Amino acid sequence: MMTDNRKLLMGLGAIVLAGALLRVFSASGDLWLDEIWSLDNIALARTLCSACDRIGIFFHDNTHPINTLYMAAVGAKASPFAYRLLAIVSGAAMIIVAAAIGLRRGPREGLIAAAMVATSYPMVHYASEARGYAPMLLALLAAVYYLERYLEAPGRGPAFAFIGVTVLGLASHISFIVVLAALGLSAAGAFYKTTASAISTLARLSVLFGVQAVLVTAYGAVAVGNMVYGGRSDMPIEDSLAIMFGATFGIDPLALTTAPALAMVGVTMAGLVGLAVWWTRRLGDGAWVFLFLLAVVYPLGFLIFDPPLGTVPRYFIASALVALMATARLYAGMITAGGKLRAVAWAGLVLFFIGNGILLEKSLSGGRGTPALALEAIAEAGDKNRPALITTHHLFSIGTVVNYYARERGLSDRIRFVQPKDETRSLAPWFITNRHFAVKPEGAISPWHWYAFENFSGEKEFPSLPEFLDRDGPQGPVRYKRFGLYPHWGLSGSTWVIYRRP
Repeated sequence: MMTDNRKLLMGLGAIVLAGALLRVFSASGDLWLDEIWSLDNIALARTLCSACDRIGIFFHDNTHPINTLYMAAVGAKASPFAYRLLAIVSGAAMIIVAAAIGLRRGPREGLIAAAMVATSYPMVHYASEARGYAPMLLALLAAVYYLERYLEAPGRGPAFAFIGVTVLGLASHISFIVVLAALGLSAAGAFYKTTASAISTLARLSVLFGVQAVLVTAYGAVAVGNMVYGGRSDMPIEDSLAIMFGATFGIDPLALTTAPALAMVGVTMAGLVGLAVWWTRRLGDGAWVFLFLLAVVYPLGFLIFDPPLGTVPRYFIASALVALMATARLYAGMITAGGKLRAVAWAGLVLFFIGNGILLEKSLSGGRGTPALALEAIAEAGDKNRPALITTHHLFSIGTVVNYYARERGLSDRIRFVQPKDETRSLAPWFITNRHFAVKPEGAISPWHWYAFENFSGEKEFPSLPEFLDRDGPQGPVRYKRFGLYPHWGLSGSTWVIYRRP
């Protein structure tokens, strides 16, 4: 028995180490827009004298409170890796907690759950950038773990732990409210099943969810009418879901730019997740309710009701993680069952690891972009006697990054960002745009195609960029020549195409 336990611990240790290293490597490179946006908001808050005014930073949709407080504590001059360390640690801890949840049902499920969470591309990606997603996902897994313990043996320990991790989840990202609702409904079903009393069920729910309900109500009361919303995406909900769930299970989004491929993957993912939830219910495991609510009902509700909200794939990261855990349970059960089921499960796992290995290789090679390198190249190629003037049509997404790296790299006297409205006498000599605005990919007719080509294509997959770009200036048309391409690959970041006026 000691030998078996030692082998299990060694296997889990190797998985955690590999997952942590993937997150460390993925955390290299320049900060991208949303991370810089957080730093700019922190800098703005520090200029305000009133504490009430400073609190306003927590009512901005780009603010993920725990991550923002961490970045503020690290300071304005820290390295990108330092800013991302909280996410890296949270991501590594996710692997451990995923294993702990699986081990409650057997060593095989613990190992499979840990390995899938460790290597799934979106789980690695969002655990390697200075945002609140990794702490939120860690809180999700910890909440599931402690709720299961409480339902088995109610006590102060698991109750306080559950309350603590769910409060941290709410402070990590506002979308944790959805997770909390699914946990609450799942717990309500379990309580009612044992007591058959609505009053007793409500009383027990108040113990586990009362503090969180007060916090959500108080925050919501202030947020209504005061919440500041930043960028917006017009990406269709079904496309956001397809990218997130597909990438989670190792499918390259660039392969899904046709309607048949999109439909096939959508049906496959829905079938896999549905089968995983059914398998959990078949085993008599009450966790199926939570899995069903977050991995099926929540995405399905978006598809059916189509709320007037712009979505991006990361909005469904919690659902993808739950689907991953449910699938680990399914595969572990199928392997235990033996026969053809075992072969199918192993085939599914092999495809999962191969697919995610390919995505991770592309992500580690492409990164989130190299804006600092691009701006240093402009500064080096520009006139040494005056700053190089840079403009763009994307005033916020590109202008914010240009201004940040001009300060951070000490280039403020060599480059300067100007808005097109200020080009009253002549056009700026440098123009930066995103890749999909430089050329429209053949056959790209929907936001889905734009997103896929912009974020998941390499130079081989993307059509040749135009050598020249024409702009209308105060004194007539001006032709710019392409200076360089600074690409990225993945769910975050931006590809820059730089043009220079002769």
